[in-house]
Amino acid sequence: MEHLVYRTVLRKIIYLEGIKERKEALQIVRKTMNTEFPKWWKNGYRSGSGATAKLKALAIHLYLRGFVRLGDLVWKVPFEKRRKQTGF
Repeated sequence: MEHLVYRTVLRKIIYLEGIKERKEALQIVRKTMNTEFPKWWKNGYRSGSGATAKLKALAIHLYLRGFVRLGDLVWKVPFEKRRKQTGF
């Protein structure tokens, strides 16, 4: 479940144009996950450890609650900076 949400939210939706479009897509993800996989967030599995795993969890939490710009500050901005430095 974590990987599904991670890939959808942190690798795809963050690149949609416009805050409104992103919020709409995030609402669909949240509704689908809650309908199809009730209590998915309670799954004890978390990939990784340390700061990156905590930032990932915080970013997903913010994005799925509609705080798109805060999510960007936590995830998208640092991710883009790292991508420019490493090329990945």
